[in-house]
Amino acid sequence: MKRILIAEDDFASRTVLEDSLLKWSYQVLTAVNGTDAWEIMRQDDAPAMAILDWMMPGMDGLEVCRRIRALKKEAQPYLIILSARSDKEDVVQGLDVGADDYLSKPVNIMELRARIDAGRRIVDLQSALSSKVAEVWESKQLLERTFAALNDAILIVNEHNLEIMDCNPAALKIFSCSQEEVRGQSLSLLHVEDQNLFRDFKQQLKQARLGKGSLFFAEYRMRRKNGTEFLTEQKLLSLDDESGRHIGWVNVISDITEKKHLEKKQKKQQEQLAQAAKMTALGTLVAGVAHEINNPNNLIMLNAPLLERMWKDSFPILERHYQQHGDLKPAGIPFEEVRGYATELFSGVQEGCKRIKRIVSELKEFARETPLNMRQEVNLNDVVHAALTMLNKTVARHTHRFAVDLDPDLPLIQGDFVKLEQVVVNLLINSFQALADKNQGITLKTRGDTFHGAVILSIEDQGEGIPAEIMDRIFDPFFTTREKTGGTGLGLAIASAVIQDHGGTIDFDSSPGRGTTVTVTFHGARPGSRQANP
Repeated sequence: MKRILIAEDDFASRTVLEDSLLKWSYQVLTAVNGTDAWEIMRQDDAPAMAILDWMMPGMDGLEVCRRIRALKKEAQPYLIILSARSDKEDVVQGLDVGADDYLSKPVNIMELRARIDAGRRIVDLQSALSSKVAEVWESKQLLERTFAALNDAILIVNEHNLEIMDCNPAALKIFSCSQEEVRGQSLSLLHVEDQNLFRDFKQQLKQARLGKGSLFFAEYRMRRKNGTEFLTEQKLLSLDDESGRHIGWVNVISDITEKKHLEKKQKKQQEQLAQAAKMTALGTLVAGVAHEINNPNNLIMLNAPLLERMWKDSFPILERHYQQHGDLKPAGIPFEEVRGYATELFSGVQEGCKRIKRIVSELKEFARETPLNMRQEVNLNDVVHAALTMLNKTVARHTHRFAVDLDPDLPLIQGDFVKLEQVVVNLLINSFQALADKNQGITLKTRGDTFHGAVILSIEDQGEGIPAEIMDRIFDPFFTTREKTGGTGLGLAIASAVIQDHGGTIDFDSSPGRGTTVTVTFHGARPGSRQANP
């Protein structure tokens, strides 16, 4: 602000003012009457400050002030009335018409300098404030345009009663409501009828406010105005005021109906491709195993006991012949050696046949296209009970220290009960086989994670642990470290496939000498629970 207008009809006074301002490095414009002053100040590029004499020809300074204020410019100039009048009534009158300051004649130069400097500071502050207001307004406009343009529904919800204070157009479209039908209503209006579900939702909001201040719901059911339900993904962010006090929530809601449809379609295609790949790689092998191995293997299993009985029946005759002649060598082996381990030979043949049968069965299971029954609501505790009933004798054979800790309020998951039971059995058998003796223990736990909408199964053993160098291979089909004990390397591969089919994850925490903890997490659990069968 370096331009100032001096409107003064007295030549001497005008000259004194002009000389002083020029000396202070201001650019000075002059007018000898009120009409000329008004013409200058009405322009868009008018000076930011003006010194107006009260009494001037054509139009006095007060009238010029009135007209300037009537323009209602965004950036108002700083106006100083100059007059020989010094009564308080005159000062008040000048300020009433819009003047910012008042100078009495004759002008004191030091006072003039102080008044000009004060005016300049005020004008500079006004300019800065105007710029800031413009920035805020522009940001507000940008935020409102963004708010309106987002495809996700956004609800602004207060803290006290979860009342919807505002929403964007996308929310009205997704929920098929009008502004009047949404604003001022409780958030429960848009939730499913299950009040226990909404009560759990509010409880999680309370926990999130005390914790991280945000919450995520995957596949959460909501409803439209007509009552139809649909799946959503929700992100709730804490809304705080300038002092940091929590005042509500920003609820970002995505309609994932189409997404789930595409995922289902994509998953089906992936399953078909995966099944085709598996059948291409294993089809010939499985068919060959079924016909070329099972049949002769069954024949061996049938004939081995017969041959063993024949050996037992022939043994007395062979024994007498050996005692009388001493030169008996069945299969070129001295009879004295054969008679000591012949029974073990027959037993080994039968055990080998059983192992072949088990391998063939697991190969078929791995390669077979078995549809999952994912429409069941499963309590994982029931699955654990069923698996432990099957493994009752196995537990007693491997450990004296087997602990089970089941969450009584476990949420339900969608899944195939039989396949999940197979997962638990396979994982427990792995843990049993890792134990060196019966004094080493195993702990099985289930728990619900309502914050993340998940159900978690963990099995911790005190066994030998898994070396780091093979950790990346434990899910590979046919990879096993238990060839000597009959391992096929398919148990974890099958378990992992079933867990993935259920949208879950499996993680191992292990190192040699400190045991293994396997954690299985199933996402998309439904809040609420059903008591497990005892």
